[in-house]
Amino acid sequence: MSQAGILDMDEMYSILEQEKPNQREQIKICADTLADYFPKDFTPKQKVEMIESLVKEWHAKQMAQSKPSVQRKLRKSRQRLCVAVSWENDLQ
Repeated sequence: MSQAGILDMDEMYSILEQEKPNQREQIKICADTLADYFPKDFTPKQKVEMIESLVKEWHAKQMAQSKPSVQRKLRKSRQRLCVAVSWENDLQ
């Protein structure tokens, strides 16, 4: 871009303002917090899939029970969150 002469300050700011994959909000849950709720043979992937499924189910129920104005607010405020679950023991 610089060599082509199209990289100016506006273009630089535009690039810097773009959301990068590693800048997404994350939620981390210690495995110890959830250990009692899963079978011992569940893999970390299975646990994440189960949590996602339960959250989606809960959200659908919230949408069904809420008024249309609340539904619009829920849709607008809903952000895609990357759930990063650490299955290591808490070091505290």
